[in-house]
Amino acid sequence: METQSKLPPDIDDTGTSSDVTVEEGDNVTLSCSASGHPEPRILWRREDGDHIILQVTPNDVQKEYIDR
Repeated sequence: METQSKLPPDIDDTGTSSDVTVEEGDNVTLSCSASGHPEPRILWRREDGDHIILQVTPNDVQKEYIDR
């Protein structure tokens, strides 16, 4: 029987966006570099609680509608 160790998420600050402020309708690119097992799930949230709609390019891994 093979077991896999769990590793807590580790966020690489050098590859991760810090706080960003943009005007409504402007584009922004956010990056998060993290590792762990199981693979960490990355969630983006607005401070005011409004919805975020992520629009991704074909090269991106996933497309999500994020809500608090």
